[in-house]
Amino acid sequence: MLISRAGIERVQEKIADLRRRLENKTSEAADMYKSGGDAWHDNPGLDDLTAQRERTRAQIRSLEEGLMCSVYIDDIPDQGVITAGYTVIVRYDNKPEERTFVILGPAEADPDLGVISCESPLAAALAGHKAGDTITVNSRKVAVVSASRWDGLHNDEA
Repeated sequence: MLISRAGIERVQEKIADLRRRLENKTSEAADMYKSGGDAWHDNPGLDDLTAQRERTRAQIRSLEEGLMCSVYIDDIPDQGVITAGYTVIVRYDNKPEERTFVILGPAEADPDLGVISCESPLAAALAGHKAGDTITVNSRKVAVVSASRWDGLHNDEA
């Protein structure tokens, strides 16, 4: 998983939240066993709760495995070209409006905040380019106005 150090903290918080949910669901299941038996015909909500617990466990496992294989964006050497860990300002089709994007790993992508995944079509097309370059993405001209290492803040935090 390609992730920033700030992203690691958010993923760890998500894991902690999922663990709390799992604990609550486990407690709820224990109460169901006590009050209604464990057969589906005695307690139809138990199957649903068991499925929820398994999905939560799978989410936790997936996030933990991702963290174990993480590559920190902050540690990627700056090669002077756009890659994950860059803030990029672009202009579409020679229009005056500019758009700012931060390119991070898929786990941190949040288009509403201007954070795009390094696996997105735009980021993939921008990779290896620098300020002043013009590329074509989905038949639109995209001019790179500026490109710099990401400062660790999302657009809404600046």
